[in-house]
Amino acid sequence: MEIEAIPIGDAAEARHARRWRDRRARTTGAVGVVVQVVNQGIRLVVIPLSIKMLGVEQYGLWLVVGSLVAWGGVTDLGLAPGLVNVVATAQGRGDRQEMRRAISTAFAAYGVMALVVAALATGLSRWSGLPGLLGARTPQLAESGRMLVLVCGLIFAASTLTRVVSTTTSALQKGYLGYLSYLAGSLASLGVLLALASGGRGGLLSYALVVSVPPLLAQICLAGYVFGQSHRDLRPGLRWCDGGSLRTLCGFAGPLTVYQLANLGVLYSANLLIANRLGAGMVPQYSVPYAAFTVFIAAASLIVTPYTPAIAEAKARGDWHWIKRRTGQLLLTSVGLFMAGALALTIVGRPFIELWTSKAVQPTMGLLVALMFFGVFRVAGNTINEALTGLGLVRYTAGAFAAVSVFYVATSWLALPAFGLITVPIICGVAQMAYLAVSLPVAFRRIRTGETHVAN
Repeated sequence: MEIEAIPIGDAAEARHARRWRDRRARTTGAVGVVVQVVNQGIRLVVIPLSIKMLGVEQYGLWLVVGSLVAWGGVTDLGLAPGLVNVVATAQGRGDRQEMRRAISTAFAAYGVMALVVAALATGLSRWSGLPGLLGARTPQLAESGRMLVLVCGLIFAASTLTRVVSTTTSALQKGYLGYLSYLAGSLASLGVLLALASGGRGGLLSYALVVSVPPLLAQICLAGYVFGQSHRDLRPGLRWCDGGSLRTLCGFAGPLTVYQLANLGVLYSANLLIANRLGAGMVPQYSVPYAAFTVFIAAASLIVTPYTPAIAEAKARGDWHWIKRRTGQLLLTSVGLFMAGALALTIVGRPFIELWTSKAVQPTMGLLVALMFFGVFRVAGNTINEALTGLGLVRYTAGAFAAVSVFYVATSWLALPAFGLITVPIICGVAQMAYLAVSLPVAFRRIRTGETHVAN
């Protein structure tokens, strides 16, 4: 049952809105954590299986290309998080027509972006400098890299069209639907991959298709359910597109584009930097231990992310007391959850990863400690960033995180040849610490300002 706009002065209705908001966020968070646990179980199988099927060097190339293609996400132009904020705010006011206009306008914009991504992937696959960027140091690897960039880029372009679906479910505080769709795609990919491996067949092209196509099909099915059954009144259509909705989305999209670009720099430049400076074969030595820590980073984020639309909706209702309480609780919970898992992983990580990869990857204790250091500040920064986005402070977020990203990429590129893999998490952790130091006071200052305004 959807709730309508609630008068702030009505205490009973306000309590009802808070319970509904918390229930939706907790449901999404709980489902997300369960899905993450299952998905990490899938990764326990997929990563060693992938290394066995492809070899360390080809698997490293796959990781590098995946990071490169992920940079296509900058063509999102900040629409996804902007759409979450706009739709959640409109829901707080009970304006279903505004919600449909925003969704329809975003869908049309994503159609244009899909064409741009497809064109970029095609052009990049033909670029003479691509093998050097990927660290592909043999003719065979270079040709495989070109093929992967083209295929994965075109699949990524197709998935751009479905992005509005999961974004809409998040905005409606039903993000658990997106998580379940993601899990269905991952399970389908695992099943086909196991069949491929057992039949003795495989190769980079078939591997890429098996890993990429089932999740895309799962998103298409989710679109059919959301807009064809559960929320037909929000189904996108060209007649619902308008300039006003585009201007509203662009008000968020500009700063959020800068933030997304900066975030991509932090998340996806590591593999490219390592491949370029140390060779593609060194990428798994970092990415596999990092993948182990991302289990806990992702679990913490899954608890926090559902509260972004909840904060936007609460802001529209003037419920600043709830925002303040939840933001503090989320910061403590997310960091505590990450530390509990990361400490255990740091202690047993080396023998676990060596066993997991049949000694193809052998991380040092220094690298594991550095990854834990980075993870603490990454999780805390993510939590504050979600609060800032829900509060609409996207311009500040964009500027601060852009500075962090530039520092991280430039310093890592310079230091990698001298200090090796440990460079990446140490520098990224310092950058994340700086972001948290300047962002935390801004978030709580905005909340105090809102409380004062309501009181007056």
